[in-house]
Amino acid sequence: MKTASEKQQHEIHTYFKTNPIASPELECAKHLHRVAETFILAQQLRHIADYDNYKTWTLTEVLNFIDRVDAAFRSWHEIRDEEAAQDFLLSLLGSPKGN
Repeated sequence: MKTASEKQQHEIHTYFKTNPIASPELECAKHLHRVAETFILAQQLRHIADYDNYKTWTLTEVLNFIDRVDAAFRSWHEIRDEEAAQDFLLSLLGSPKGN
């Protein structure tokens, strides 16, 4: 899942570098970028929470992350029926064995 999110994020960064004009495709890419970026961050923070017994989380850090996750869910809601979003969702499942 992390690999699929990193791949999606890289593809969107490459797309953004082309300076695309305002379009539904660009808006979808912005939302998808937020979702992928938040998923990657959530996995990193979960790893820290699970294995770094010295990390102390501040209320501000936690609330900021909750806001980011909430924004990612709102972004997903906006694009969930788009082909790019559905392709990303399928990529999270990984590739079939042998391919």
